[in-house]
Amino acid sequence: MSEQTFTLSINDQELSFTVTLDKHNHFVNAVNQKNKIASAHNFCMQTVVDKDKDALKALLKQPAAGVQIATALMEAYVPELNIVVKPVPTSVKQ
Repeated sequence: MSEQTFTLSINDQELSFTVTLDKHNHFVNAVNQKNKIASAHNFCMQTVVDKDKDALKALLKQPAAGVQIATALMEAYVPELNIVVKPVPTSVKQ
């Protein structure tokens, strides 16, 4: 799972992105309240395949396009885990 390529259809254009675990982790670590737009923009530009860079640059001029594209990539890349938190029985608690 460390590297996956996705093709997104955006406004009737198909753009391909290759997401790696390192790029995913860097994006997640870079996002905070003050730089969501810049982090999303950088993530998109770092993962788009070379042939689609110019088309992506044009799309990224639209408000919040980078955030929308990054969100779609993250949803596709990150597996959905079934996590259930169970209480510890009182006899085991210390």
